[in-house]
Amino acid sequence: MWKQWINALLGLLVVIFAYTGAHVLRFVIVGVLVIILALWAALEKKK
Repeated sequence: MWKQWINALLGLLVVIFAYTGAHVLRFVIVGVLVIILALWAALEKKK
């Protein structure tokens, strides 16, 4: 459950970064974190 909350917060960060004109590297880092947590949560639900 906590991974979904972190995914939601990271998604919110992406939206905030988009409106503030943040550097592309921040989008890449946050995107990679979202992918890792989403895959982890998806694989965990299969068990």
